Amino acid sequence: MLGGLFIHLFFIYIYHFSPSHAVFVEQTKCRSKEHLEEEMARLLNIGAEEIMLRKPNSVYKPCRSITLLKYKKFYYAEAVVIKHVKSNHYTCRALKCRMACGIQFYLGLTYNYLHSKFMRNPPKIGTIITYKFQELFVSGCPRFPTFVGVCKDKTEPRDAQIRQVLNEEEV
Repeated sequence: MLGGLFIHLFFIYIYHFSPSHAVFVEQTKCRSKEHLEEEMARLLNIGAEEIMLRKPNSVYKPCRSITLLKYKKFYYAEAVVIKHVKSNHYTCRALKCRMACGIQFYLGLTYNYLHSKFMRNPPKIGTIITYKFQELFVSGCPRFPTFVGVCKDKTEPRDAQIRQVLNEEEV
């Protein structure tokens, strides 16, 4: 059956001969959850952010679909709320937070969070919150931080342990 991902990629490779701005990535069949975790660890060590998982022989669509899923890892950490950022329509639009290392950043509240009880009654200043993020910017600020919840049992924030990116030869 024509239309499967592997056939589609074959034609892209044949007809475009890997232009300089694109790289042909070898497709690998995922054998198990352990195989997925091993491959994810290998790719994270060389600087990748995610793995795209496609249902074998599915018809190619140029968008995300039920046959194409993104698998990525997140870091979790805690921070202290130091300011509420107000908006016109809601009591609180974002939280200004301080990490354990002292770096300050803004944590925008997601759409679903905007409509929750916390928007009108956000975590109090001085509260320890948990947030997740993808990685750190060079400045040390978290990249795409997302609010997870309030840490009622914590008295001090904790920074995440960030992985070191290795050279491909070191993996």
